[in-house]
Amino acid sequence: MMLIYKDDKSNGKYRDNNASGFTLIELLVVIIMIGILGAIALPAFLSQAAKARQSEAKSFVGAINRAQQAYMMERLEFADSVERLDLVRNKKSQYYSYSFVVTQTQGSVVAIPLVEDTGKTYTGAATLYQNKALVKTIICESPQQGSEIQKVPEWDATNSALFCPDPMNNITN
Repeated sequence: MMLIYKDDKSNGKYRDNNASGFTLIELLVVIIMIGILGAIALPAFLSQAAKARQSEAKSFVGAINRAQQAYMMERLEFADSVERLDLVRNKKSQYYSYSFVVTQTQGSVVAIPLVEDTGKTYTGAATLYQNKALVKTIICESPQQGSEIQKVPEWDATNSALFCPDPMNNITN
């Protein structure tokens, strides 16, 4: 059944009562629901992206610790750069900068986020102990994102252990 209606706005157009489609209210409800779901999902996605960046730093600091151990056993000194470790060809990272701190008995690395408040700071060390016969390693993590703690782990001779600088936490497995 076709109805003809006429008012000032319709200009005499035909409207079919059997026509299918969505009303403006239905479309608005769907758009609002999509917006709510997006508002819930976006923070979860962003936190996962930050965890992925932090994972890069953790694994690179761990790889440097292992490479420092091998370098020390071969050359009786710690390397002061990634190039000397021959660890990776491309030491550039989009998210972290890495710096080395080397002494006669310890080779340390500090990973600092390049963009403020986007990642945690990590530091690691390989240290000689027991008359330079053994090497011990540690990886430390800052408690919150965006902190730029540039201290390296220290050796406690009385306990024969490495410890993280305050307020960092030991995350070595």
